[in-house]
Amino acid sequence: VFSHLFCLQHDEDVNEIHFALKSESCIEDHCFSEATLKLDKLLKFDHPEIGQKIINATKKIKRLK
Repeated sequence: VFSHLFCLQHDEDVNEIHFALKSESCIEDHCFSEATLKLDKLLKFDHPEIGQKIINATKKIKRLK
């Protein structure tokens, strides 16, 4: 059903999150770093460490083949 599958491994080997996107809404592999920078600009938290944790998590997203 979905042609774009992704995985986010959080907390080393403990938690692994799998998710999928439709073809027309998919982000290309080379655009993840740019998307992370845009997300960083959009996140405005009273505690910057929360936003940094989210940004760090987005850097761990990997495409499954």
